[in-house]
Amino acid sequence: MQVDLKDIVDFYSQHPEEIGKIEVNTRYGFKTIEYADLSAHNSNVIEVTLESGISLFTSPEHLLWSNNNWTPVNSLSIGQLVLTEQGEKPVIGLRTLTEKEDMYDLQVADVHEFYANGVVSHNSTLISAICYG
Repeated sequence: MQVDLKDIVDFYSQHPEEIGKIEVNTRYGFKTIEYADLSAHNSNVIEVTLESGISLFTSPEHLLWSNNNWTPVNSLSIGQLVLTEQGEKPVIGLRTLTEKEDMYDLQVADVHEFYANGVVSHNSTLISAICYG
């Protein structure tokens, strides 16, 4: 099932007894979401578009796996490869949106990463969808 991070935050706030019982897909299988919360109100948002058609909406400082390292989105360049569920895909678009969004922090047990819209993403500050179990 695919949901927004806000959905996880809302669920955890309404059902704190469920914290630590939801899992998210990672490169290492499903891992527990230990924590989810609002991390920033009215943050700048960058849309990262990959050649595969995937788009990710994130804060400028958010980290994606690129060149075997965690790379801030605001340091990415066109053509740079970003790791996805289907392997490395080149960035074809980087666009700062005029509207601002709330950002959400997600902490994943053990691996501190998860797939967001199919992209390997480090914990925190995203508004895009994830798959969870």
